[in-house]
Amino acid sequence: MKNLFRSILLIFLVLIITVPTFSQRGPHRAHERLELIKKMKMLEILDLDEKTGEKFLLKYNTAEDKVKKIGDEVRQISDDLADAIEKKDKSKTISLTNTLIEKQKQFFDAQIEKLNSLKNVLSEEQFAKYVLFENQFPQMIRKFLMEGKGRGRGPHSE
Repeated sequence: MKNLFRSILLIFLVLIITVPTFSQRGPHRAHERLELIKKMKMLEILDLDEKTGEKFLLKYNTAEDKVKKIGDEVRQISDDLADAIEKKDKSKTISLTNTLIEKQKQFFDAQIEKLNSLKNVLSEEQFAKYVLFENQFPQMIRKFLMEGKGRGRGPHSE
């Protein structure tokens, strides 16, 4: 049953990755593909049964959406703060600095909330693997991209 679930999930994810969606192009689409690859690798590492996999993905997606939304807000406030600094608008700079600090706190709180919600679904070992994976994934992507550039497959290699 576990292999059937994994096979169906893998086929579904491959179809999503390979079927062109014309409404989504450019960096946004690349980011979505990266997220799908991340989820596939995460599910592979966690070795979840079907029921736990469904619970995990539901909680993960919900929490991740919240983290991303707040992260987007942090980036927007950061951009606004950079503009205020450049324009030498002291009152706006102070206000935006305080707003940014508060929004960063919300961002970190959302990340902790995400971890706590996932901890309730996973075994101790699975949770440890998840935490390790989340910490190592950005490094794995950087390494992959750097190796790709060396082989002439990176975006700037012509």
